[in-house]
Order: sequence, then structure tokens, then C-alpha cells
Amino acid sequence: MRRLSWLPVAVLCSGILLSAVGGQTDRPQGKKGLDKRGASQKQAPTRQKAPGKSGPKGQRQPKTVQASNPRVREQRLAKNHITSAFPRTRSLLGYLEQRDPKAFNTLLDHSQKITRRLENEALQMARQHHPELSRLLLRLRNSHPRTYQTAIRELVGDHQRIQRSKSRGKADHDLALTEWRLRSQARLIAAQMTVKNAPELTRQLSAVLTQEAAAKRRQMQLEIQRYQRQIERLEERLKQDPAKSVRSQLKRIQRQAQTRTKTDKRRRK
Repeated sequence: MRRLSWLPVAVLCSGILLSAVGGQTDRPQGKKGLDKRGASQKQAPTRQKAPGKSGPKGQRQPKTVQASNPRVREQRLAKNHITSAFPRTRSLLGYLEQRDPKAFNTLLDHSQKITRRLENEALQMARQHHPELSRLLLRLRNSHPRTYQTAIRELVGDHQRIQRSKSRGKADHDLALTEWRLRSQARLIAAQMTVKNAPELTRQLSAVLTQEAAAKRRQMQLEIQRYQRQIERLEERLKQDPAKSVRSQLKRIQRQAQTRTKTDKRRRK
């Protein structure tokens, strides 16, 4: 597939537009907005402000400082990683943060290490098997961190799923990796088509989708073969003499009871 050099630009432009829409609520629009804001400030009664705060702008300033702090940002990502992986631990994290900050920080440090390791492994998979996606993610990491975090979480999930397929054999792992790569390529081409609907892109997308469907069918065939082998093993177990199985279990339980008795006698001495 030829290099899609303009696709990162389209994605970055969409991110810029989204951030611009999100920021419109904080700014007054035109003279009316300015007049209303000025009138509300004039009509508001004078209050004694708490130290370190100077109105709405002063209240938003600490958030900006925290967002620019890499340490705080990493801790927030680690906390989100824990709560997304273990949703029931949300209240436990809040308790530790209030009652035992040292244990809370230790937990976040371990989670940060795991998060960075999983992120590096996922990016390594993208660099090796889908370089175009890797280049796009690196651009998003520098220019749009929030969009990058959404994309990297999905990539980490795909990487973990592909790693789990190794336990089923090399054929399953290779097929899972191929299916992911083709699906990722299809999504990039589809994103391209939203900007430029060219016949060449349609042909490329059709070819990639055909290959992806073939990979999925092969995965289903391997899964059927695994089920068939499992059924054969269960049928073999059904053919065994149940009385023989009972005698074997009885002997095992008797040996365990004798061993436990001898151990108790030694402890009493």
C-alpha cells in the first residue's frame, strides 16, 4: 500500500476543530457577550476572595498548571488505567488517596511502569507491522495528547488480545496479527475517503476488506478445529469406566489423609 502522507494532516485538523468547538463555551461571542460579561461583573457583590484565587480566570489557572505537569499527567493516566481495568477499585483508590497517600503513590508508580511498558510494546508492534499507523500516533502524541491517549488505549487492547492468541499456537497468533493489521489499514483508508473519495481508494479498501474477511474465516476454521478436538477428548473421557475413576479418586484421598495424619503426629512431638 502506498504511503498516505496527507492522512495525518486530516486527523490533526479534525483534532484542532474539536478543540476549538470545546473552547467556545469559555469565550464571550461579540459585543453582546462582552457587554453581558461586564454587566454581570458590575452587578456581582464584592466578596472576600480566598488566597490564591482571583475570579474565574484564577480558578482555572491551577488546572492548566496541573495539565502541563508531566508527573500529574502520568498519575492521572495511571489512575484511569487502574479504574478501567478494575472498575470496582475506584472507591478503594479514593480511600487510599485520602487515608494513605504513601500507599496510593506507590500503587500509582507501579501502574505507571505497567502503563509505559504496555504502551511501548503496542507501539513496537505498530512500528513492526504497520509503520504508517506508528508515524500517525507519534504525531498525535506531540500535538494532540488526548486523542493520542484514546488511540493508544485501543492499540494496547489489540496488542494484549494478539499476545493471548500465542497460547493457542503460532497459526492463531499469525492470523490474529494479520487480521489486526488489515483492519487497521481499512480504517486508515476509510479516514482518507472522508477527505477525498477517489476510485483508487475504493479499490484499495475493497482489496483490504477482502483479505480481512479471509483472515477472519480462517480464524473461525481454526476455532472449529479446536472445538472438535475438545469434543473428541470429552468423548474419550465418557468412554472410560466410571468405577475405575472412583477407585482412583478413593486411593488418592486415602493417601492424602494418611500423609496429613503423619504430619500432625510429627507436629505434636
